[in-house]
Amino acid sequence: MLKPYTKYALILASISMLRMFGFFLLLPVLSYMASKLTNSTPLTIGLAMGIYGLIQAFFYFPLGILSDKIGRKPLIYFGLICMCIGSIIAANSANINVLIFARAIQGVGAISSVLSAFAADIIPEQHRTKAMMIIGIGVGVSFPLSLIIAPILYNNFEQSGVFYAIAICSILSILPVISLPNLKPHHYLTPSNSNQLNNFIKNTLFSILKNKQIRLWLVGVIFLHAVSMMFFYIISFLLEEKGFVLSKQWIFYLPILALSFIFSAKLVRNLENKNKIFTISNLSIKLIAISSCGLIFSHSLPFFIFALLILMYFIGFNMLEMFQPSIISKLAEPHLKGATMGVYYTLQSAGMFLGSISAGYASKFALNHHLSKNSMIFSLSLLFVVIWHLYSSHLNLRLRCC
Repeated sequence: MLKPYTKYALILASISMLRMFGFFLLLPVLSYMASKLTNSTPLTIGLAMGIYGLIQAFFYFPLGILSDKIGRKPLIYFGLICMCIGSIIAANSANINVLIFARAIQGVGAISSVLSAFAADIIPEQHRTKAMMIIGIGVGVSFPLSLIIAPILYNNFEQSGVFYAIAICSILSILPVISLPNLKPHHYLTPSNSNQLNNFIKNTLFSILKNKQIRLWLVGVIFLHAVSMMFFYIISFLLEEKGFVLSKQWIFYLPILALSFIFSAKLVRNLENKNKIFTISNLSIKLIAISSCGLIFSHSLPFFIFALLILMYFIGFNMLEMFQPSIISKLAEPHLKGATMGVYYTLQSAGMFLGSISAGYASKFALNHHLSKNSMIFSLSLLFVVIWHLYSSHLNLRLRCC
């Protein structure tokens, strides 16, 4: 018989897996798909990718606070329904402006912080890292599956098939929510007017951001997801240049993602057991930096070196994606977990928007000046990673001195 915390972790993992499968399903095909729509430009492609993150950035923190006040389950239902509606609209869009609108509706369903806070509510602290690892594995499994399935799905059913698949995933995600317990909301978080609410938000943000360790990871999540969206803006076109048409790109992804998952899971487990938390961050940043630097010259790289650089990127990305939610949840004050995760996912989404728009501008600049689009995007990605590394190293030094 399963222990209660394992049961709840598996339920939350199934919700997160289905929901994130829908999100990840778009990553390898969205820029390619958007480029085929009416009124498509490099900037509108970037906006179609990034508007989801921008809208989520506006909703994560308020929904995190609201979940502390009225409970987690109602907001989880709300978020999944928004994702479903936005997906149905997107499935029937022939104009990129309609696609952007549909992606904005999807973005309203910003419930990752609520799910993380729910896990912190119902799982004892001594079992939380293990439970978050189970949830992380669920998300981790959905990531490679979606990258493999998406090109095949798009090739056979085109745009409508991809978005209807996301709508189905959203509906299926609702079913396990029903079996979760109805926890008592934190009624003490009830500002009665707008002034009190503004002061409450300011005080909450101050309480969260005064923690230097939390600040380190929050800045990291901005850069990680900015760089990742720049990567996915260009990857489908890059693989086409290497001889992989969209319907065959899963052949490339399958071994790369399998190896990256094995290496990243092993590295995170070993480093966490040795309490080398900052090493996880530093190693990931260095792997992503080397990958970005090498891919600037993607046109002339031998295929083996190209594949190795992509593998390094995915190892670095997966390490942080597995570990960040767990460490943030652990560092947060108990009565501010929902709000803290709201800030975390807000900045994650802001990073997604920043990366998507930056890639769009870089692509437009390269087009106007007859430069390599790939080189421009990865050069900008490298700049982001260098800034990230400098900030991380500076704050690590200050934390050790303290």
